[in-house]
Amino acid sequence: MCDTESVNKLFSENSISRIINCAAKTGFIGEPQTVKEFYENILIHENLSRQSTELLISFGSGDEFDHGKEIANVRESFLGNRIPESFYGFSKYVIAKR
Repeated sequence: MCDTESVNKLFSENSISRIINCAAKTGFIGEPQTVKEFYENILIHENLSRQSTELLISFGSGDEFDHGKEIANVRESFLGNRIPESFYGFSKYVIAKR
């Protein structure tokens, strides 16, 4: 999903009208996240959002609300009250805001 040419080819060769995006680059548990996770998550979303489709749904994991703090009863309208501190969370926050 990070290869722009491959994504464009996939959509040009197939009739795809709706996208449900659950893809995410998160790094490995126990390893520090890097800016690479942020970049690749944004790139995946951009590669998909540039396609001519009727619908694009991008799922988040809750990290867009900043998983470093309690989010159990956070409503969607809370988005934007906290900026996530992790690269992954910040990428999901940016995608949710778009």
